[in-house]
Amino acid sequence: MSHTVKAPNRPEPEATSAAQVLTPAVDILESDTALLVVADLPGVPKDAIKIDVAGRELTLEGRRAGESPIEYRRSFRLPLGVALDAITAEHKGGVLRLTLPKQSAQTTRQIPISVG
Repeated sequence: MSHTVKAPNRPEPEATSAAQVLTPAVDILESDTALLVVADLPGVPKDAIKIDVAGRELTLEGRRAGESPIEYRRSFRLPLGVALDAITAEHKGGVLRLTLPKQSAQTTRQIPISVG
């Protein structure tokens, strides 16, 4: 049995409503030109969604406010060949769609040598 002991002359900590943290359901589709990440973020408005890319790590975060707030958080390690500067996002009806274009195929080129 556990008991709570109050410290004399110290205020009790205020109760905080911590949000439940969930991992959103995600589908990842691949075409010849891009990866498509589709994440379910029900009840999360566009301005409460944050998408970050650090190195090759993509992180999605979203927060649904209300009586029972929920935070969504998920990270992905991106494969080589994704054009990081060309990633786009669209939010509609609680669904976030990220398009991650693939870099164009590297072609081999010969490098000339100049006489020094």
